[in-house]
Amino acid sequence: MFYAAEYSSPLGTISLVCNETHLLELTLETQQSRLKEKAEWIDEKEISEAQKKKVKASLADENTSEVRANFTNKNAEGALAQASYKKDAAKRHALQLLGAVSCWLDSYFAGKNPDPKQLPLAPQGSAFRQMVWKELLKIPSGQTTTYGAIAGTIAKKLHKEKMSARAVGGAVGHNPIAIIIPCHRVVGSDGSLTGYAGGLDMKRKLLQHEQAFCIFPFKKAVHI
Repeated sequence: MFYAAEYSSPLGTISLVCNETHLLELTLETQQSRLKEKAEWIDEKEISEAQKKKVKASLADENTSEVRANFTNKNAEGALAQASYKKDAAKRHALQLLGAVSCWLDSYFAGKNPDPKQLPLAPQGSAFRQMVWKELLKIPSGQTTTYGAIAGTIAKKLHKEKMSARAVGGAVGHNPIAIIIPCHRVVGSDGSLTGYAGGLDMKRKLLQHEQAFCIFPFKKAVHI
């Protein structure tokens, strides 16, 4: 089951899609989503309410004796209660996850440089794309790297003499979790802004935002 929600950011509406355990997709309003049309929509107010409540109990702690009885009840009523409870529990977990992502984005747009490792991410893609996305997570906020540099790193990991920067560009362009997996921090070899699925204007705004709160200048000239 997928769950979707919207986050109102300074750069426009951001769409979030998750399952009950992981964030699967984050798209800017200038990007297309593959999953949100398949998802159950959750209102921002529901997420806000869930954040206010800050439910501390785990799913196991929430199980009352009555619920356990329903799990073991073999009649139709018990089976229906079990299915309903599982669905409600999945949505509660999704609410907590979407709340955590919203808090992460609040911190990001406030210039606080939150760590992506705080969030359970599960971008869907080939093994090669997964390797590239892991490299993106290593780029510090306020810094950039090039497609060629990532290609060189991947080539070494695969024990190859070289790797196509274009292949890396394709993987970067298919990153399904924008901002958190910072594909906007990859630039051309000459520092030019190229190949961003959300549009070059959005890429420029993200880099300008990060640079404004970074104590270190770009390591190389970037044309923003």
